[in-house]
Amino acid sequence: MEEEEAAAVMDNAVATVAVASVQSTLMPGSGPSKRTRKSYTTEEKLKVVTFYDENSENMYQICKRFQLNNRAVKHWVTNEKAIKESKKRRKCIMFERQAEHPGMEQKLYKEYKELRKKGLKVKRWWLMHRAKAILENLKPDGSTYADTGDKTIWICGGAAGLDK
Repeated sequence: MEEEEAAAVMDNAVATVAVASVQSTLMPGSGPSKRTRKSYTTEEKLKVVTFYDENSENMYQICKRFQLNNRAVKHWVTNEKAIKESKKRRKCIMFERQAEHPGMEQKLYKEYKELRKKGLKVKRWWLMHRAKAILENLKPDGSTYADTGDKTIWICGGAAGLDK
């Protein structure tokens, strides 16, 4: 009799642990709060936007149906025109970088490819110093590189400015 009671208690404990683990994965805020970021293709975004336009469901219901973030869907609906005009299979539509120094970038890329062909590692510091040297060779007359008149070369959007 005691063995049966012990087995029943054990089964009950196992079932309780199993239910708790399932609830912790399903209940928001009860599990680990690590965010995951997923990028979506243009086709996926347009599918959600088209569904939103053609159906009478509100944004919350659509987010729940597609298991998406409310802010992401709202952003897609607001920028529907830009998404449609974006290049095929391109994920980011807001930023299109223009080269500030195309000659320098072409030479730097060529040198980078040569080093990689030889099997050498190319570190960020090498790229920065080499870019500075190439720019100095392109403008040997001592002219300034920035509109502000200083001799600072901004590479990578200003995050890695190299002073001359």
